[in-house]
Order: sequence, then C-alpha cells, then structure tokens
Amino acid sequence: MKVLKLWESYSREEIHDIFSPETPFTPQAGTWGLHGMIKIPDRDGDWVFLVTIGNQQGDHVFDESITKDGVLSWQSQPRLDFSSNAIQSLINHDDHVNNIHLFLRSTKKSSYGYFGKLGYLTHDADRQNPVYFQWQILDWEPPKEFIDHVGINLSEEGSLISSSVVSTKTNQLILS
Repeated sequence: MKVLKLWESYSREEIHDIFSPETPFTPQAGTWGLHGMIKIPDRDGDWVFLVTIGNQQGDHVFDESITKDGVLSWQSQPRLDFSSNAIQSLINHDDHVNNIHLFLRSTKKSSYGYFGKLGYLTHDADRQNPVYFQWQILDWEPPKEFIDHVGINLSEEGSLISSSVVSTKTNQLILS
C-alpha cells in the first residue's frame, strides 16, 4: 500500500486505501469512487478534498484556483448551503485540531497530486449553493516540477470571494 507523502501523485483507489482501507472501493461509484468532499471515517472533523480544476456538474462549472501564495479558492457541491452540517463543519474547521487533505488534478484522466493539509481562511457569507471558500495550503512550497506535473497555473490572487466577505473565525471584514 502506498503511504501519504506530500507532492506525490495518487489514484482515487490509493487515496481510499490510505484513509479508509477497511471499506470496499468501487471505481465510479460510492463515496470514494465519486465524491469530491469525503469525510474520513472514524475521524470527526477530518476530510479529504478530491478536486479536478475546472470540473463541471450539471450547469455549474467549478472555478477553483491556487494563488502563488498557496491560497486555494474552492467551492462546495452546488446542492450545499449554510444549513448543511458539512458546510458548518468546514466553516468551523480548526487545523490545529482536524485535518483537511487536498488532492488536486487538472484533468479527469490524470492522477491527483497531494498538496497537503488546508487551513480555513474565509468563506463568502453572501453566496451559497455552492458555498465559496478560501483555504491556506499549510505546507506551501511545492516543487516547480510537481506543479508542472499536476498541470495547474498559479494565479496572482484568488477570484472566487466577493468584495465584502465576513470571516466567521475573526469577524473581520475583508475587502478586495
């Protein structure tokens, strides 16, 4: 079994085997075969994010990006709103207590690159279905070869959060 290592590539099945080896894996089905936001079994508050940059679900095109400073702009599934237990768990995420592991790829045919753990920065209090978040990638010093291999472009700044965002962690108004 493959072990979890920063800046390495993994298939969905390998990710499943690391975080939930006692459960069956079915390609293209079930939680680990389909979902992009997976609660890790028996670890309350811990998650795995499986992100495909530019993915589409129905009419919704996801618009994720990573800045050169390691800030991930990310959206939940379109069906989720502020009343969702999962969204409340993410808004209240404390990276000193729990972990969110980010795996990211640029196309559906490629493997996922492991970018490490995320720390909550903010969410857009005005938009839901989906909910828009910004996360700090905590171990942000990726090798250039890894970024090239995963096939993403780093942006100057994130674009998903609207001009007035309230951070529920700090109650600060952030203007962009």
